[in-house]
Amino acid sequence: MAESLRELRAQFVRRAIQMEIGGFRPSTEPTASWFGRVSLAAQDEGWPTMDEKPMHALCQINLKECPWRPARLDDMEFMTVFVGPEQLPTDGINGVHWCLRAYPSIGSLVPVAAPDTGSWIKAVGLRPAVIEAAC
Repeated sequence: MAESLRELRAQFVRRAIQMEIGGFRPSTEPTASWFGRVSLAAQDEGWPTMDEKPMHALCQINLKECPWRPARLDDMEFMTVFVGPEQLPTDGINGVHWCLRAYPSIGSLVPVAAPDTGSWIKAVGLRPAVIEAAC
């Protein structure tokens, strides 16, 4: 009975990445994962704006740092997320009150200067960990 219960439970367990936010000394590398900071972009990209105002940097995630990642992200190495300067995102399309950028190669990215957005988001390091959770 116990073995069949373990088998049944295993069918409903999924792996996921949980990001630890702060509480440790973050890396100073521009490719490190951060909450509240974006350091890199494609060479031809500027800082995203909404209504001509710069968006707030929500996070950058170095997917190469993750000990595991979903198959759908296998072809990506780096992601950045921004939120609108005056309104938080709802269910709008990418670029309206939020902006997600995904990059297949970190090597092609260049430093991007963050404008003063007046953000209330404190920059702290992110550290990934694998968890297993029941769905």
